[in-house]
Amino acid sequence: MLKITGALFIIVATSMWGINVYRDLKLKAEITNGCIKAIFALKENIRFSMENLYQSIALCVKSSGRAKEIFECAIEQTEKGLNPSDALKYALESNKHIGNNTRNIMLYMCSQIGTTDAEGQILMLEKCMHDLENEQTEENEIIKTKGILYQKCGIVSGILIAIILI
Repeated sequence: MLKITGALFIIVATSMWGINVYRDLKLKAEITNGCIKAIFALKENIRFSMENLYQSIALCVKSSGRAKEIFECAIEQTEKGLNPSDALKYALESNKHIGNNTRNIMLYMCSQIGTTDAEGQILMLEKCMHDLENEQTEENEIIKTKGILYQKCGIVSGILIAIILI
């Protein structure tokens, strides 16, 4: 009875590992999608209202979906005295769930925002959105291939270990 309980525990544990890896992959894609939405909101804000960057980041919190915590962290850092661009850089670098390519695209955006006129900023934001959309497509492909593979590997490896132990 103890061996069967242990075997079931191993199967559940390895299955949960596969599911957890799959969730992490999905979370990265959702954060990338949230960054796309936030950049779109930022672009529209620059185009139509010309508010300052702090107010624009605050607007991003409302429209960024799963990337909301990044922009909330940026607002907190801005309130502590950092300028909005540096606060957003800090928030991006401290977030452990964002993908490396998404982080690099967003850091590029942070380094360029506010350095040119409104039209130059809009063009740069459109380029960043395009790059993030490409990244999101790649992440969705990874989810379709590796995500399901990790789930199945977790179950199969758990069953194999259970068979060996029994």
